[in-house]
Amino acid sequence: MEVDFAFLSDFAEESGGKLHALGVGIDRIQAHSVPTRHPQLTMVAQIRYSAAESGSHHLEVRGFDADGQDIVDRVEGELPFPPLTGGTTGTARVLVNLVGVNFPDYGDHSFHLVIGGIEVSRASVRVVEPPGAVEE
Repeated sequence: MEVDFAFLSDFAEESGGKLHALGVGIDRIQAHSVPTRHPQLTMVAQIRYSAAESGSHHLEVRGFDADGQDIVDRVEGELPFPPLTGGTTGTARVLVNLVGVNFPDYGDHSFHLVIGGIEVSRASVRVVEPPGAVEE
């Protein structure tokens, strides 16, 4: 299995075999103070798999702060890799909405996509003060 792409966005959905996403590639969130709450992030990934990998795979998405503490409840489910009909590879898309994400501190945070117990992708977000913010 290979990751074709993975990113955080403001919103994403799939319809008619197409992926639609807004605010693609979030890597920085500005906050006047912490802790801060972001209304929604969507973790998106496209996985390419072979015929030998067809079947159902356990999926997890986890979010951590810089100290390794959870910042979201673990999301778990099953990701189907349907049997292939023609061709040597298939694709599966992962879209996980993370609603009301709490960022406890400024600095780095990360969201991890784990399939079958193996981390296949990680997206990092840095929470920063807005430009020109005055420290008190």
